[in-house]
Amino acid sequence: MKTNPDQSKCRRSLRPALGCGLWLLALGAHGQVTIGAPPPAVPGETCQLSLSEPDIDYGGLTRGRMQEHGAQAYSLGKRRLMLNVNCRTPVRIGIRLQAPAAGQDYAFGSLGRVGVRLERAQLDGHSVMVGTADTPGTLPAAYGPSAPLTPGRVVVPVQGGGLVTGSRFSANIEVDPFLPQDAARVRNRTPFETNGTFEVIWE
Repeated sequence: MKTNPDQSKCRRSLRPALGCGLWLLALGAHGQVTIGAPPPAVPGETCQLSLSEPDIDYGGLTRGRMQEHGAQAYSLGKRRLMLNVNCRTPVRIGIRLQAPAAGQDYAFGSLGRVGVRLERAQLDGHSVMVGTADTPGTLPAAYGPSAPLTPGRVVVPVQGGGLVTGSRFSANIEVDPFLPQDAARVRNRTPFETNGTFEVIWE
């Protein structure tokens, strides 16, 4: 996939832990960095991404307080945060999450998964549909009010059946960590850790 060498990304880490019925999921901010060592930014070609909350803490949870996630898994409960992107000029924007893959979700330690969705998107103050595509310049095969963030792909805004450009993009990010039933039966502290990076890519 070709991306702008001057693209920016905002790093976030997911640090869950389970011990004696204690779950902790932290989404920790590590600031904004650039990929590689690009030359100084050219005015009008830089986008920046930010998240509303640096941490999501589930505190102490017993298995009985978790929510059923399908027939054979438990969810810690969905949490939401706000994602914002600001660009100096209108561009085609794509949002990507770089993290260890687990099928169409992301790994949550060695046994669990984290599902991530983007919803309630706005571009330059107007509501837009979103869909999952290979690049910011590719029209998604399907789109709607929300779309999953899946490994190796981007979520892009769609309006009027086509791709759109803009300089201000915002959306809610829904995070849903879950474990298989067997993994929730623990006697000792069992740490889970996954590192992920939200990125904004533009064309």
